[in-house]
Amino acid sequence: MILIGFNLSIGTPSQSFQVCLSVESGFLMLQSADCKTDPCQQYNHTGFNNSQSSTFHGTPYKFYQEFAALSWEGHRANETVGVGGLRFPSVPFLLAEYISPIGWLHFYGDYDGVLGLSPLSPAWIAMQESGLLEENIIGLKFPSGPFDVHNIGNRDDGELVLGGISPDFSSAPFIDLPLADGYFASWWATPVQGLTIVNGTDIQPYPLPKAAVAGFVSANPFITLPSPLVQGLMNQVLPNSTGVVAGFLKFPCEIRQSLANVELSLGEGDLIWNITLSPYDYSVRIWNAPEDPDFCVLVAYPGPGDIMSFGWPLLRRFYSVFDNGRKLIRCKLLPIECFTLNQIAHSNEKTVTPKPDID
Repeated sequence: MILIGFNLSIGTPSQSFQVCLSVESGFLMLQSADCKTDPCQQYNHTGFNNSQSSTFHGTPYKFYQEFAALSWEGHRANETVGVGGLRFPSVPFLLAEYISPIGWLHFYGDYDGVLGLSPLSPAWIAMQESGLLEENIIGLKFPSGPFDVHNIGNRDDGELVLGGISPDFSSAPFIDLPLADGYFASWWATPVQGLTIVNGTDIQPYPLPKAAVAGFVSANPFITLPSPLVQGLMNQVLPNSTGVVAGFLKFPCEIRQSLANVELSLGEGDLIWNITLSPYDYSVRIWNAPEDPDFCVLVAYPGPGDIMSFGWPLLRRFYSVFDNGRKLIRCKLLPIECFTLNQIAHSNEKTVTPKPDID
């Protein structure tokens, strides 16, 4: 699993497409039926035929966006968009007439476009202004189950809810993280107050800039942490590494129990949570074919010291609610989590007991 896809309809009458969900992106992008570049033709995508829709409104404004190592070029337009049972009128989107790779590895295969639902996404704003949503929130549960190379593992579907949350979690206790403001207001991100590496009795605080944040991202298979910290995690794995697969460092899963934990303090004010990321969070097990042994890959990725991100290897352990109205990211731990969270507020500490790892 690299990207999370779901069905989206667009136009009148509706044309249905498989799109990638990206809560960190600011745009709805869809391939045009007129796209003739290699990615459009190679994967047999039909693309959106705007000439067959009575609700399409094109504009002369050209637009360019990068996503998943691809450049998307075309014109901005407005169209009726359907998600689940809701039909949102006049949603702005990029109708891409040219899609081309900008790197050696891209992820354009099983999907026809991208639905970006960042806080300031024009598509998400149009959906909120439509009056069709009960609340201006997004509920998200990631697919769960084995990460299988040969499609041998059984996976459960995830769930996307616009305007509410799943009834399964309506009365559940949530971890509330305040949204970062200022420069990071366009991202589902929360402030980071501290970071510590814990390996047995060896405890090493990691210095952070004053304005450090961690963003929640759904279209990224990495957990991004400061570069020197990730290098330290890689040095632990390298003596037992068995190679690299698709850019991920590969190693036997049994050594995870000896790797260091990464402790982060997230939030601010009365809403600060201490989160311990175990090796079972910053690595994932790849379920292989029966004749081949399973292995693990390190999904911690080096980044700048002030901006971290939690990709789906970590977010699959939550039911997440992105709440525009209350300016919160709300998280409910699912039964597969194997890290601990402690809340620090008004000198009171609360602990969530971790469950056994079953990834």
